[in-house]
Amino acid sequence: MTKDYEAIPCEVCRDLAPLVADGVASEQSAALVRAHLAACPACAAEWPGLAADSPAPPPPPEPDDARVLRRLHRRLTNRTALLLAVGTVGGTLLTYSRYSLLTILFFPLVCGVLSWQRDPAWRLLLLLTFTASALVNLAASLAFHSYLNWQAAAVNSLVIGAAAAGLCLLGALAGHWLAYAFKKEEKEE
Repeated sequence: MTKDYEAIPCEVCRDLAPLVADGVASEQSAALVRAHLAACPACAAEWPGLAADSPAPPPPPEPDDARVLRRLHRRLTNRTALLLAVGTVGGTLLTYSRYSLLTILFFPLVCGVLSWQRDPAWRLLLLLTFTASALVNLAASLAFHSYLNWQAAAVNSLVIGAAAAGLCLLGALAGHWLAYAFKKEEKEE
């Protein structure tokens, strides 16, 4: 080890050179690699951009935390809005299809998922479900059942809306119980 460039072996230089090139090596490691490359023609040929006189590459830019959080918030809001729309419209339309008994599973499932995720939108789903179910039932009753008067149709629609909202509430309770059972953490506000 009489030569200066043998302060670190060529193998160590080859291991450290990518770190120096990426700008993540310590100043001491970078100085040793640059000194080795200045004296060792074989290693300098492998890493010509790391000569002692070349400047260190700039560090990678820091991520914009506010932008990342805005994108994440937008994605979560879009997911919640989609789940609310599918839950309200899908459940209401399902009520008036030949698969109407699946409503007993559909409304609680959608509301339970929102509740289990500790998303406060499940409360909005109760109101949307009540309103949509009542209005669709009222329109259907007045259009298809001419023998009913509008007061009876309104009462019937309120009962149907309350039943749909009650199913959502059962799903929300099940979601809360599941979150508690699996120790899902509360969101910090």
